[in-house]
Amino acid sequence: MKYILAMMIGFFSLNASAALYLDPYLSYALSGGYERGTTDEDASGIFLGLRGGYSMLGLAFGLEYMMSDGEIDTNPTADTSHASMGVFVAYELPILLRFYGTYFFADAMDAETTSTTEFEGTGLKLGVGYTGLPFVSINFEYYTATYDENQNGSINPDADYNTMMLGVSMPLSL
Repeated sequence: MKYILAMMIGFFSLNASAALYLDPYLSYALSGGYERGTTDEDASGIFLGLRGGYSMLGLAFGLEYMMSDGEIDTNPTADTSHASMGVFVAYELPILLRFYGTYFFADAMDAETTSTTEFEGTGLKLGVGYTGLPFVSINFEYYTATYDENQNGSINPDADYNTMMLGVSMPLSL
């Protein structure tokens, strides 16, 4: 009798809505800026990343890794690359929108002109996505980073990077 009761409970139990969450994305910096001391330059680039974690009832949270290649319009032009690791939280509304934010606790940027300058700091990304298309989300994001460490021992190590991005992603709950 115990076995029959256990099987009935197993068959008729409520489904848990928890799942593994994966969200690969590709974004392009529409407008952005790089500021260091009195220098304020335009910046552009392509960002590629992955959010992975856990989702339940529209709420998702976990880790995000983002990398990019771009350039800063200095004289001469500086090629940049970013590598960022952080924690994210996202919420998908039933009305075809989702909101998310990421705090990057490890954010590094390399700027290369005639020599390479390496910056380290923290960053923040806020975004909203339109989820009306099957398997695809169109995202508008704001990303900002503050670099307070310079590996080359510069007199002014502080630098800021800000950009507005437009991108696509494929949020999956497995």
